[in-house]
Amino acid sequence: NFDNVVRDSVLFLIGFIFRIVFLHLQQYFTENHAIKFETELRRKLLQSYFDLGPDFSSREGSGKLVTLAIDGIGKVKQYFELNVSKQIRGAIIPTLVVIFIFYTDYVSALMIISVIPVMILLGINARDMANRQYKKYRALSNNFIDTIRGVETLKFLGVSKNYLPIMETKNKEYRQSTMKTLSVAFLNSFALDFLTTIAIAL
Repeated sequence: NFDNVVRDSVLFLIGFIFRIVFLHLQQYFTENHAIKFETELRRKLLQSYFDLGPDFSSREGSGKLVTLAIDGIGKVKQYFELNVSKQIRGAIIPTLVVIFIFYTDYVSALMIISVIPVMILLGINARDMANRQYKKYRALSNNFIDTIRGVETLKFLGVSKNYLPIMETKNKEYRQSTMKTLSVAFLNSFALDFLTTIAIAL
């Protein structure tokens, strides 16, 4: 029993040290990659400002362009750091878990591996639906902005009231597609949890 305790303690210590080293390496590579990405993106943005000329700066506003080059690029850098770190963890941690389970119980590992393609398909389906929903949102937003800009013209032509049912129809379609996307997302989440539970239980 004492030997088992010593062995488990040593394995825990090794895993703890590996975790610390992994987190530091992940942070190091992520920050370096994000800094290079930020520098290259800012260079391309400034180059586009010079290529478009002073007319573009006057039309868009110098304050807006400066804010975009400083704060906007910084926010993109933060998002990039989070995205890269999640991708690294998502690729390495599940692989290590499957290897460990395969070492202890290969039948359970095979069950988990068998449900991975289903989980990937569910994730792809949810992503595609979210992308379609975002395109609908952009179309609705553009339509609403165009309507606001042209409301004076619609009133002048006497057709502003005729345009109201069109907006209501589009809003209804957007609400329905939003609810459909949410329902699919919840079903995918339930399916992922269910498959994970079944794989672990078996």
